[in-house]
Amino acid sequence: MFETLKALNPDPILGLMAAFRGVLERVPNIELANQALYNLSEVYGAERRYVDQLELLRTVGRLGPHLAALDAHLHEQLASFEPEIRAMADYCIDTSGKRLRPALVFFSGWSNGPVQDELVRAAAVVELVHLATLVHDDIMDEADVRRNRQTAARKYGPTAAVLLGDALFSHALHLADRK
Repeated sequence: MFETLKALNPDPILGLMAAFRGVLERVPNIELANQALYNLSEVYGAERRYVDQLELLRTVGRLGPHLAALDAHLHEQLASFEPEIRAMADYCIDTSGKRLRPALVFFSGWSNGPVQDELVRAAAVVELVHLATLVHDDIMDEADVRRNRQTAARKYGPTAAVLLGDALFSHALHLADRK
């Protein structure tokens, strides 16, 4: 249907108007014609959203190598944490969400070349600060679950979670200061 409408006219409004005129010629009942127009607009809108979502997926798909480099970099950072909290930091890093903030960092410095180490480090800083704020937020909210897992506060206790959030934030500052 989308291709048919597009073939009528590449402009969606003019295409819908042409389709509506065609419906009116065949269906003189104005209520039925209005319903047909509504149905056509819904189909066209749904198809357009589908095409837009595919384009977004293609764009985001280009982030795959960058996000993989970020995950590897974050896991490499675990060795920098004190042994007593390394497993706790790993628990937070492993509870990855959408990684929207790092994606924005990667897009801000986008090039079609290889993954840039500076961008990976900047994305790691942003992600660690975000994780630290989530850990502290969960303590304040007394949340039990985040991303279908126990919060750090629930798993390790609020006192340890405060220190974990501070350690994540501190390490983010350390990474930001590296040249």
